[in-house]
Amino acid sequence: MGPDGFPGAILAPLLYITINNGTIPEEWKKATVFPIHEEGDLSLVKNHRLVSLTSVVYKPVEHVLAGYIRQLWDDMD
Repeated sequence: MGPDGFPGAILAPLLYITINNGTIPEEWKKATVFPIHEEGDLSLVKNHRLVSLTSVVYKPVEHVLAGYIRQLWDDMD
């Protein structure tokens, strides 16, 4: 589950409706970001990496969009 609190199986039909409608709910655009300490001094920002939890339903949309943008970029060469 993502920060929206719903499992993907429940929200999957909404994803289809949303894509066909051309809108994305604001809740799906939000992420909960956590700093994860990797090594060294805990007080230094450079010793952390960020991990973001996004909506479970929106993850496939992110992958599709990223693939589309990658394809457009490759076609420009």
